[in-house]
Amino acid sequence: MKLYLNLYQPVIMNASNEVYFPYVDKIFYPREQIDFLRREEGIDEEELICRYGKKQIDAWKKTRILVPFSIQASSRYSREESFEYFLHMDGCRGKLERARVLILGCGGIGSHVAWNMAALGIGHVFLVDSDVVEESNLNRQLLYDMDDIGKSKEGVLGSKLKKMNPATKFYPIHQRVDSRETLEALLVNTKPDVVVKSFDSPIYVSKWLDEACEKQNCPYVCGIMNGTKQLLGPTYLGTGTARFSDFFAIDPNMEKVGGIAPSLSFELMEMAAGLSEEVFKLLTGYGTLNYKNRIIESENISNVRNVMTADLYDAKNMRGKGEIFRSLLILVLIYWAGTVFLHTNGAVLALTILYALIASAIISEEEKSALLCSNVFVLFSIGMNYFNQSVMHHDQINHPSELLVRFTTVITIVSVLILLFTALEMLVWRGKKMFIQHIRGKEDAI
Repeated sequence: MKLYLNLYQPVIMNASNEVYFPYVDKIFYPREQIDFLRREEGIDEEELICRYGKKQIDAWKKTRILVPFSIQASSRYSREESFEYFLHMDGCRGKLERARVLILGCGGIGSHVAWNMAALGIGHVFLVDSDVVEESNLNRQLLYDMDDIGKSKEGVLGSKLKKMNPATKFYPIHQRVDSRETLEALLVNTKPDVVVKSFDSPIYVSKWLDEACEKQNCPYVCGIMNGTKQLLGPTYLGTGTARFSDFFAIDPNMEKVGGIAPSLSFELMEMAAGLSEEVFKLLTGYGTLNYKNRIIESENISNVRNVMTADLYDAKNMRGKGEIFRSLLILVLIYWAGTVFLHTNGAVLALTILYALIASAIISEEEKSALLCSNVFVLFSIGMNYFNQSVMHHDQINHPSELLVRFTTVITIVSVLILLFTALEMLVWRGKKMFIQHIRGKEDAI
């Protein structure tokens, strides 16, 4: 078997012409040893063992200084693959090459997102716009120049990005999105894995996107400028996650007819980077999404930052209900399992409260809200059990574990009641929704 020097590992040399691998160990080796390992064609393991000894070769294999595959340092994606190597993100290249991304708007945000898609080597990128390049675009929109003025944005952008990465297929679509039907047709025809919304005109386009993506079960990421403020998010993943219209009421009778929108090039680059990062995480399945169920509002000049979260627990829709139902069910199961198998009151309570803390963080998204939820959980349990033990039974508390386990008893009973109520509410709402859809279907047929 041939072994190759791992080119993903940086090599540092000191003043004595000795080298070491900072991410692996602090052992210094003579430089000529490492230079010998640099053969692009690799070296037979037997030859290396004869030269350095089996113990040294086994140590280099264990620390992955030597690997059984060749790494091309000059390839297009070598830096990206190095990043993925250190984070153990296997299979990213194939996922990106098969991906389909629909970019709505090729202006200040969309043009930068499109460049990032080409740089990442996305397989298929659909560029939608209905505008032409103007001189006022050149302060913030990537790749356009004076010779492009008067030409369609999506056509210019597609041709230039094709030269940058011939492996990515670009599909310029010159079309104005002026209705939900137009948007739905785009989704049906392009079959994207994710949509990037980077324009805000007409104003009602956000509502159309919500409805179209919900109907087609298609994820999207969203970013727009609101005056001098950046709005990044939400990232919509399907039923159970927040849409843009869950944050803002959108009036279909309102439309922008004039005015110069403020923008700075670096702000739009930053927004495009955030959206591109979110697309990368969605397509590869690695990492934590930044804008799921929230919008981050910021202004670079004043360094003001605000996080907006949507109320997902509105009784009028069932978004987020499944998360509450599952979390409370797990809470009951943990208490039951702890009681049966651990036979230790303190351990049972510790496990239950630990889960409550984790569950609150998942449901509420924000750390402050998670801490608040957990504190309320504990205080409520303490109050209910104190009432149960001291007022109702007049028992003396002999040991803290007795009080603690009664806390979980009360909260378990409450959880079961909430579970039943939530399940009933979900069934009623789902039935009502199906009934309304049935009636609407009849009306459309007429």
